[in-house]
Amino acid sequence: IAYTSNTISNSVSAIDLKNSKVIATIKNGKEKSHTREIIIDEEKNLVYVSDVGDESTIWVIDGNKNEFLYEIGNIGKNVTGMVFSEAKDKIYATVLGDNNIAVIDLATRRRGADQHCIRW
Repeated sequence: IAYTSNTISNSVSAIDLKNSKVIATIKNGKEKSHTREIIIDEEKNLVYVSDVGDESTIWVIDGNKNEFLYEIGNIGKNVTGMVFSEAKDKIYATVLGDNNIAVIDLATRRRGADQHCIRW
């Protein structure tokens, strides 16, 4: 399965690569979204999607059912790129509007305290 972010339609598509067909279109239930970056935890079959905005969120999608599970909020303004920590227990996300990198703890589903953010 490949996942694509669809900014114009506020969604994510799950594509079966064996037959080149869209098997699911996933939305977060909000009227507006700006999906951007996607990273996948293949072991847990969870898909993480950055949703860029004045207050950005990260969607979490169940890769087994291709359904929106929940979002992680209060990350900052204009979250774009994301990467997992080596243990995949945290996500490091670029927060362009705040000029920093947020550290999101996946166990608590929260952004770390400001002293844990990397600023440039």
